[in-house]
Amino acid sequence: SALLAAAEPDDPDRRVLAATKCNLTAAPQPLRFRLEPCDGVCRVTWQGEADYTADDLVRRMSRSEQAKRAEERTRLQEAVEFLREILADGPQPTAQVYLFAQIEGIARRTLQRALKPAGVRQQRTAKSSDPLWELAPCADGRT
Repeated sequence: SALLAAAEPDDPDRRVLAATKCNLTAAPQPLRFRLEPCDGVCRVTWQGEADYTADDLVRRMSRSEQAKRAEERTRLQEAVEFLREILADGPQPTAQVYLFAQIEGIARRTLQRALKPAGVRQQRTAKSSDPLWELAPCADGRT
């Protein structure tokens, strides 16, 4: 069995716990709950059954959530393109790449998330304590 906990689409302060997979029996009814602070810890307050399935919770996003995700994907894609462009002529010190990314308005964390999709690998040299980033060669011999 597997469970999904997600924000309730109609009330973002409440959550829904729903089964995504049940191997041995029918899926149980999803349950509503709220997380409340209590003496410095979090307490789960159960609030009855919910009318949402796990599929409903995954598919339903508010317009603002959809816009936020699209913006995050756009920023990540910009960071991927930036890395491919700056490393096209060969390896560069990571500190220098971070600096140029900052100048371009690319957040450090976004740049780090873009490393794998951009095909960047890190190499260390004996001459420098700062590692280098380079584009990994593709299977067909291109970089």
